[in-house]
Amino acid sequence: TVKEMSSNSGALPYRLESPCALIIGAKDSVFSGNSFTLAGYQYSGIRQVARCRLNQSSIHQFDAIVLGAGAAGLLCAIEAGKRGRRIAIVERAERAGKKIQISGGGRCNFTNIYCKAEDFLSANPHFAKSALARYTPADFIAMVETHGIPYHEKSRGQLFCDRSADEIVNMLEAECRAAGVQLFLGCDIREVQRTTEFIVRTSSAEF
Repeated sequence: TVKEMSSNSGALPYRLESPCALIIGAKDSVFSGNSFTLAGYQYSGIRQVARCRLNQSSIHQFDAIVLGAGAAGLLCAIEAGKRGRRIAIVERAERAGKKIQISGGGRCNFTNIYCKAEDFLSANPHFAKSALARYTPADFIAMVETHGIPYHEKSRGQLFCDRSADEIVNMLEAECRAAGVQLFLGCDIREVQRTTEFIVRTSSAEF
């Protein structure tokens, strides 16, 4: 984005040639829906993912904090959010789902249609049975299809995106927003404590 701003001679409003995520902490910046106002100029079609500057003097309270915006963390937060819980995801990277982006050679092998409990090794073999009974590969495939993401079977039931793994990340981020999940990026976790409740201290805030 710096290169694109430079090519515009630094003049406002900045015209960005490719989609990007803006994380803004300026006092005169205001989000409204998918529009963003900065210095009197309005930008449309922009997603607010997180605020990079949080008030360290206050404690942000949630029903549950998910540490890490990977595949498991995102899906866990989505399902908890759908059940009416106040959920926050704290991630040290500047983007959610970074490992998803490189999985499957960049096309994300997001599930296997033949997945069954017997395929997992565990000290508690009943755990996989319970987990797969509650959330099946078909459930995730239904989500993918709802978001209009084309996919194909490569071999032995492995499903891959036709285009890019970014589509899976975008889908999970959209599902987080729909479930009311708040995503905090660029937050290094410094300490986790438990007294009467859990306390998570990061480089930017306390939860």
